[in-house]
Amino acid sequence: MTSDDDERWEDAKSSEAESQAQIDTWELERQRKVKEAISEFPDEPDQIDAIAKIRGWSGPDGYSSFYTSIQDHLNGKANLNETVDKITGPIDAMINANKLDDIPWESLWNSTIHSAKRIPFSAPKAHLALTELVIAIKRHKAPVDTQSELYSSLPYLGISSREAMNDSPGGGAGFSIPEVHAYANLQYFFALLTRGQVRAYWLYSVWVMRDALENELTDDGPNATHGPTTAFQKYDAYVPAASMWIFGVGEALYEHEADLTPTSPNQGNPGKGGKFWEGKAEISKARWALWKKRFHEVTKLEGIRDETRQLAEEAYSLMGNIDGHA
Repeated sequence: MTSDDDERWEDAKSSEAESQAQIDTWELERQRKVKEAISEFPDEPDQIDAIAKIRGWSGPDGYSSFYTSIQDHLNGKANLNETVDKITGPIDAMINANKLDDIPWESLWNSTIHSAKRIPFSAPKAHLALTELVIAIKRHKAPVDTQSELYSSLPYLGISSREAMNDSPGGGAGFSIPEVHAYANLQYFFALLTRGQVRAYWLYSVWVMRDALENELTDDGPNATHGPTTAFQKYDAYVPAASMWIFGVGEALYEHEADLTPTSPNQGNPGKGGKFWEGKAEISKARWALWKKRFHEVTKLEGIRDETRQLAEEAYSLMGNIDGHA
């Protein structure tokens, strides 16, 4: 994949037909394994666990106590304070030992992000519990005065989040329903973190809205990386994720104004628009209006899943309530 943020989902194209054929073979094998996992596990969180391993998503690693602690909290086996103590205890010990480079921050955040992927977006209380856990970790004070603000900076959360954004349908994920839901679940979590001012993921909202509502979605042929994919499958994959930003941030997104024009020629243009956005790179009420209009247009499409239509309708309705133009 390219290094520019706005090109993160584009697959590298080999000039050699043999290399392309090999890539397609690997993807076909992954798709076969994904289908098997969906058939094997009846519950979607378990399906997402299996798919994460098949796809090579970042997730819980050998330092699994973080993931176990997070799951215990989400399942009601440990309260917030107990969970924070379990997570920060070993980190504090490393801080006291001046082993800052050994702190497994990425393991913590990969465990957190994978947990978010497993929580259905229809379970907002569980997402809020995970969000509150991140807030509590951020507020935790390190035991050494010189590192008193270490937790508040949430080291490596940005890197782990950025890597997780690559696990989008058509990128590091396919178009199966569990993969689509995992991506939408993640967007809801990022939206809640943004609303809670834990970390500003505003640019992610632009990326997701652009994929779903600004780009012209068309059918892919058999030689596409993920095989033949219809425009309707893409709407089914991207619109749910986009709607999560309306449900998760809502009025704050409407009120947020940001000029995303690149300030350096080496910066790329991550905030640029798709075909249907003629304005500059920005977050604005005008761009909001386009997104709202496009959500409404999606509701009229024939061929999309009922869930996609319902989410688009709910997002459009909520946007009308927020901006006063139903």
